Amino acid sequence: MYVSTVIIDATGVLAATGGLAACRSDRTECVSRVNQAGQQVSAFQKDLETTPAPACLSSADDLLRDGLTFQSRGFELAEKGVKSTDRVQVVQGILLVIAGWWRGGQAVVTARESNC
Repeated sequence: MYVSTVIIDATGVLAATGGLAACRSDRTECVSRVNQAGQQVSAFQKDLETTPAPACLSSADDLLRDGLTFQSRGFELAEKGVKSTDRVQVVQGILLVIAGWWRGGQAVVTARESNC
């Protein structure tokens, strides 16, 4: 159950992140898309709360949760930055989202190396 939840929710976050291409042309649409991506991350975090990881994936789960925390904060900062046209805040948000994806990558590597 845990693995399928992670795959489904990660796909949702990835799709929502891909939707940020709208930020190139329309600020209002950008705010909406950044908000949607943040909501996908929040939904993922909630699903993880109700679907505990098996013991053999606990280290990967810790890394995944850490990555989602980075992404959540990043999307929040990016949304505020887009709304207020604060480019520094937008860049900070983007960097936190990237750090979250990097941490998620570490979770994948750790999961692959686990003895499940």
